[in-house]
Amino acid sequence: MTKTMKINNKLSDPSNFNDTIELSQSNTLQGTKIITSNISISESKKVTLDFQEIYNKLHNKFPNIINMQNPVILAIGIHKELAKEVNLSNQSIGKWVSWYIRKSKYYINHKEGAARFNLNGEPCGTITEKEINLADARKNSVNIKNKGY
Repeated sequence: MTKTMKINNKLSDPSNFNDTIELSQSNTLQGTKIITSNISISESKKVTLDFQEIYNKLHNKFPNIINMQNPVILAIGIHKELAKEVNLSNQSIGKWVSWYIRKSKYYINHKEGAARFNLNGEPCGTITEKEINLADARKNSVNIKNKGY
């Protein structure tokens, strides 16, 4: 027989938020397990990802592909594979990839005709002139925002 109960929990750390978690009790060795979670987070307190922790996990698994000091150009759509490796949503890993390419020496290698690599370290395409132009436009947009124009 399964019992369902709701609890309210206030966390005592700086990222405090109210959450409501529906729990299910069963007669297994694992005891109580979460079956659904409805978490309400106020707009002023956002959940943040630890990008450095994600980097460390991915770098340990793929040191020749995910490497701040010697980055290679990543395959288009690689974020889907990376998301599975660290159990994150495509949106979250997309934010991490944006962080990674800005923090690393990634753009040094970002030249027309340069090879892109998958997680196995195999070449899987090259950078096109159109991609170079898009990257330049993106960098210019960020520079304008940072200058306050």
